[in-house]
Amino acid sequence: MDCDDDDATVYPGAAETCDGRDEDCDGAVDEGASTVSYRDADGDGVGDPNVAREECLVPEGYVQNSADCDDSSADISPGAEELCDEIDNDCDGRVDDDVLASGVHRTLFDTDIEMVGAWAGNGYLGTGLLSLGDLDGDGVGELVVYEEGRDDEGKVHLYRSGGALWSASGEISASIADLSISGEAPDDNLGEVMRRLADLDGDGRPELALAAPGYNGAYRGTGAVYVFFSGGALANVGALSAGSADLVLYGEQPTGTFGSGLTSGDYDGDGLSDLAISDLKANNEAGITYVLLSSGVLATGATSSAVSVATADMSFIGENKNDQAGTGARHAGRHRRRRPR
Repeated sequence: MDCDDDDATVYPGAAETCDGRDEDCDGAVDEGASTVSYRDADGDGVGDPNVAREECLVPEGYVQNSADCDDSSADISPGAEELCDEIDNDCDGRVDDDVLASGVHRTLFDTDIEMVGAWAGNGYLGTGLLSLGDLDGDGVGELVVYEEGRDDEGKVHLYRSGGALWSASGEISASIADLSISGEAPDDNLGEVMRRLADLDGDGRPELALAAPGYNGAYRGTGAVYVFFSGGALANVGALSAGSADLVLYGEQPTGTFGSGLTSGDYDGDGLSDLAISDLKANNEAGITYVLLSSGVLATGATSSAVSVATADMSFIGENKNDQAGTGARHAGRHRRRRPR
């Protein structure tokens, strides 16, 4: 039966178009004619399969491709280059697979550059490596190298794309770094845990988080975590103290190791990167893990470096002595430390 005898385009069997009308008189509107699209929060052209809308037109900020495995980072999407960074960069469900299984076998003598530590005879350069992502907008990522040594103060070197490292060859010193960040005091172990964070300060570029689990502070071993913004402290060149970070978080537990675990992810589903920091020795090693949300405490830190970890958005506390709650976060971004024999 014709459901609109005044309109010749409306009748049983007519083609349904996405226009808010029931053209085929079956009692349903726009069935089969609307478009499903997916949120593309990081602007990489690939959408989040878990955030979908069905409308006539694809709304702004949405795409029809739903294959993104991390919609908070434009550096992670199908087709991206797989890096050796413990992240599934190309969304194929495997971590570091193309890098580790390339089938190309080399020896150390085949390297283009051999980098020597800045602390000759008393350091271990390269005990930690991190691919930070593009800081300067040239489409090429930056490299972060951890150097353990000299009374365990710790030092982290940042090498920018297009900087001295990219034009070097043969044996070079780590001191050619564009920026070298040192711990505030001996035994800090700055850089023992390093983590790349998604954009926190609104410039669309990644940030760098460094932990110093041995930081003494008011109590020996309290621990500290330093966050450097790409548009802030990371823009410096030369030498920098960790205390000059854009956001500094000190542990609140006497004899703790705040920063012994450090990881990031979108914990509240807002598409932004949040931070989880563990202190495994807190409360007689029961352990505490603090969660700082980008929409909460970390947002405060984007405008003020004075942020107390006691104001964390969430805290998870171990129930019993030696539980060491937060051990899982400990292994994310952590390096195996080498001690002199």
